[in-house]
Amino acid sequence: MVYFGCVQREERQFSRLNDESVKREREVRPAIERYPCKGSVTMKIDLHKKNAVMSINHQCSHPTPTHREVNISSEAIAWIRTNLNYNLHKIEFHKRLSQLGLIDPEVHTYQQVYYWAAKLSNSQFITDTKNQLISSRA
Repeated sequence: MVYFGCVQREERQFSRLNDESVKREREVRPAIERYPCKGSVTMKIDLHKKNAVMSINHQCSHPTPTHREVNISSEAIAWIRTNLNYNLHKIEFHKRLSQLGLIDPEVHTYQQVYYWAAKLSNSQFITDTKNQLISSRA
């Protein structure tokens, strides 16, 4: 048997302990709406009989979460590539891109910017496991 729950169920709401503080910027982003829908999908699969029975249950209807295309623009990627050599911290990339209007901080996450900064900075370093002297010259 395979069981899936609705991603917007109230039971899936993240709860922080009372004495636990927000440590990272990403933890303050707005969460998706939660509902008392008790939504679930149950699948019973019988491999010998080669059949499956699916049961879908939702006690109340609610709007589905909106999914947006949140890719970073090519202009923002170009800016990251240009500014890699200035020894900026990765969080600084996110702040500067937001200030320049190249990303929307309400939509684009620090992790998306970090991904591109890390990916583009990989080309700056050469790793040669056989000859570490070559790696240190890059």
